[in-house]
Amino acid sequence: MNSQVKWGSVLFAIMFTSILEGIDKNGNIVQVNFYSQALEGNLLGDSPNRDVFVYLPPSYEHESKKRYPAVYLLHGNSPSESAADFNPATRWVNEVKNKASKNHPQRGIQSIMDSLIANGKAEEMIIVMPNGRNKYRGSHYVNSLVTGNWADHIAKDLVDFIDDNFKTIKGRNSRALAGYSMGGRGTLILGMKYPDVYGVIYAMSGGVMNFHKLPSTPNNIEEWEKVLRLKNLENVDWRSIRTIGLSAAFSPNPKNEPFYADFQYRLENGKLKPVPEVQNRWQQFDPVRMVDNYKNALLKLNGFRFDCGRFDSLVLEHNRALVKKLKSAGIPHEYEEYDARHGEKRNLRLEQKVLPYLSTALRFEEVK
Repeated sequence: MNSQVKWGSVLFAIMFTSILEGIDKNGNIVQVNFYSQALEGNLLGDSPNRDVFVYLPPSYEHESKKRYPAVYLLHGNSPSESAADFNPATRWVNEVKNKASKNHPQRGIQSIMDSLIANGKAEEMIIVMPNGRNKYRGSHYVNSLVTGNWADHIAKDLVDFIDDNFKTIKGRNSRALAGYSMGGRGTLILGMKYPDVYGVIYAMSGGVMNFHKLPSTPNNIEEWEKVLRLKNLENVDWRSIRTIGLSAAFSPNPKNEPFYADFQYRLENGKLKPVPEVQNRWQQFDPVRMVDNYKNALLKLNGFRFDCGRFDSLVLEHNRALVKKLKSAGIPHEYEEYDARHGEKRNLRLEQKVLPYLSTALRFEEVK
């Protein structure tokens, strides 16, 4: 596997020189590029050369023999961004500034981690933030005949690259996976499918609409009808490209041009009709339905936590269904609801809940 660091692609490295008892108080963020075999030959033409942000804790540059647990953070879908080179992982890196967060200032990952470490609320960890955006603006972190093997990209190629090039403690007990929205669902799916890779998972506002029910609102029906009438991606709106992206991930069809995807619905005499075979394919990626087949993997986890805003109309129902399913299956987990809609308090939750929890659940000693 070609996992050579292309240090010429490092875009920035944030280092502060203030000293606290001989050790820098602040960590360091680098952006590097690596080649992923899992994404070779994807039909969307997305490059296998992928950027990734890596946060290195304060002692990293000084402690030559010290090794650290690694937390992998998966970002959400990025339908509203039009720039082809936009990297949604910057949402973890940068301070959050938008209407939803104006009453809840949210810091970027370096400020968050440096503060948690300095105040004794988290141990030093490496934080890995990959770019999961593709031509359809969201890979959904699953293996697909069309979009590429994104699950293998995250759980195999990326993990190997990080372990080969950074001072990580190798092994599932010192490796965690977390994510928001699309990344939250990806966390649940990858946590079940790769139990030997991740020992702890934390899913934030994970889930997806219409895994197991027909469109229930006029707006949703209109969205599907619009997609089914599309001939190409010219001037496509963000809701339509989100639906196309979900379909290319969950029901890919390399022979079905121009989008290389089968859709859950079809138009018959101007009316929306379900396609049960395609809906069944989507359901294979529904974390609630996956629990029965992956019970042993979930029982193997050292820590399993997820949360959702109680005003999140997008995925709240799905998260509550997952709680019910896990309880009935006897799988240990922790679940919390908080006051927020979808897209609110993402980095704030990362600071207040996610990273402190992962710090307590991960192993910080190497197994001899």
